[in-house]
Amino acid sequence: MRDILQSDKDRGYPTEYLLARLMGRRTRFLKNWDDIIVSPEPLAILSQPPFGEFFARHSLDGAWKWALAEYGWVYRQMNAELRECFMPLFLYLELQTLIRCLRHKIRQTQEHTIKILLSNSLLSNRIKGIVTKETDVPAILKQFNRKIFHGLVTSVPLPDVYAKKGLGGLEQELTAGILKKIMSSKLRAVVRKFFIYLIDAKNIVAAQKRLRWNMPAESSFIRGGSVRESFLRSILRNSGLSGLHQFAVRKAGILPQGESYDSLEIILHAGLYKQVRIMAGDCSATGLLLHYLWSIYVQAHNLSIIQYGRGIDRDILRRELIIL
Repeated sequence: MRDILQSDKDRGYPTEYLLARLMGRRTRFLKNWDDIIVSPEPLAILSQPPFGEFFARHSLDGAWKWALAEYGWVYRQMNAELRECFMPLFLYLELQTLIRCLRHKIRQTQEHTIKILLSNSLLSNRIKGIVTKETDVPAILKQFNRKIFHGLVTSVPLPDVYAKKGLGGLEQELTAGILKKIMSSKLRAVVRKFFIYLIDAKNIVAAQKRLRWNMPAESSFIRGGSVRESFLRSILRNSGLSGLHQFAVRKAGILPQGESYDSLEIILHAGLYKQVRIMAGDCSATGLLLHYLWSIYVQAHNLSIIQYGRGIDRDILRRELIIL
């Protein structure tokens, strides 16, 4: 998995130094999401520091480009021990970058857009070179399968997965494979707890989609979580979507903003964010850093919802935000 990410020189900064720097940077994070949503012009927040430059110069994927710049800054301040600890999280996050690049290839977006997206990415130069050099997704996946991902995430060649299941199916296979590898590796207790909840959330959402959309019974269950597949099947068989929704709410420990089943994924993400905040409460370096890194993800998610939610009813928009 190390071939997927960069291996920048370790500057050797002490952990305490990095934590002190992050305390200052946290003050730039947005907290008053309710005030932003009800303001006359929510989009105005996108022009303010530290987000403005990413939305002004290249608004497409602006929120994620800001997140990548922030992740890159943190990564380069980390010493070797911290990078090793959080490599699984960076790997999971950069998978989102890779999928965005493939989506741009499918849409035949200008190559300049992909290069800007990759400019702050922690993906290895080898991966960046393949993505920018090859002209279409099958060619990219052929190179990935031969040089980087062979046998790492799935026994089926990546081009075959894409041909059969499309980009969504490919993302699902890559995510499941990488999470499986992550959970089989040595993880700090806080990081392992994070991924267990993340896997549970993905499995619950996948179960919901299978029932709602009458998807094939082909299993998409990811091993490594705390919720058994048989338990989810039992809920769906006996209580249907309402039972699954109630279970998700209990697991998240979050009161939903509405009763729509569409909010289930957001409820679980809010629950994950709540767990991350709790883990930061012990003031350990690992917990505090995990909280900061996942807060970046939450900020990017909410900013993206605001950016693309122009004209949507404010109450509906709020239900798509991750707010505690």
